[in-house]
Amino acid sequence: MEKFPFAVLMEEQRYTTHEGVRKLIYDPFCSATVLSSTWTLTASHCIDDMNIMLVPLFIRYNTTGEPQRKNILKIISNPNRPINERLANDIALVKTDSIQLPFYAKLSSVDYTTLVGQEAILLGYGITYTKYEKDPGTNFTLKMMDVMLMTCQRTPISKLYLSICTVPKCGVTEFLCPGDSGGTVLHSSGVIGVHFGVIRCFEKKNSPLFGRFNYASISVPVSPYLDWIRSEITRD
Repeated sequence: MEKFPFAVLMEEQRYTTHEGVRKLIYDPFCSATVLSSTWTLTASHCIDDMNIMLVPLFIRYNTTGEPQRKNILKIISNPNRPINERLANDIALVKTDSIQLPFYAKLSSVDYTTLVGQEAILLGYGITYTKYEKDPGTNFTLKMMDVMLMTCQRTPISKLYLSICTVPKCGVTEFLCPGDSGGTVLHSSGVIGVHFGVIRCFEKKNSPLFGRFNYASISVPVSPYLDWIRSEITRD
């Protein structure tokens, strides 16, 4: 969407073979937020197993018109992220070739714990589902969801890590799915979070978890990591 040019898609370049024909494709896998011409914010689990020396990765933007791609040159996960805990400190930066946008995302400096009860917008390139029977995936269309911010209860995903949860507006049953990971939680003060948790996407009506957690998303709050983000961006 032109309203949110900084909300972008991450892609992996690879070859596929169909009926004996080898073809180069760009496989989308996560969402991200462009902070400046050369720095983009995403979830660390999106790029944990990626080696840019072996598999070319790209940021895809201008998805409403002729798509443009820029190379990902460097991946930096938060240094305090435990190797055996994929959801702890699940935030990362990627350095890219220059991405020219009308404007870039602004990081909020507001303490996320003070925002409970306020409105926000979720942005991502996954498919936002309202039916459990559909298979999740990644789309080329930016999805936008209006939500309310709330404190996370103890869930299988949050486990009391630094996290902020959102719920859909009253009467709406929507939630995030894979492909939305790494995307934006946008508040009037700026970007306040990065999507990392998907609870309801795989939830089936016969599941014991059905209806137990009504979160639209679980996200890593940005405010505790501002010093780290600024340090990395200014260092390189």
